[in-house]
Amino acid sequence: MAKPSAEQVELGSLTEEQKIPLDSLSSLTGFPVDFIKKELLLEEDQLSLAELRRSMLTYLESNSEMLQN
Repeated sequence: MAKPSAEQVELGSLTEEQKIPLDSLSSLTGFPVDFIKKELLLEEDQLSLAELRRSMLTYLESNSEMLQN
């Protein structure tokens, strides 16, 4: 069985309010930090899991409304 990477272990132990740098999210997703900040309307260089979920939900809701019109 493969041993989880350091990033997986670190992300697996995150709490809802613990802040993570957008650089980490960028390296995990393959999207540039500037793109993530622009699309999710973020100003800070770090965010919590709860903030990420809220931002992604807002993004998905706004884009689904746009596609339905």
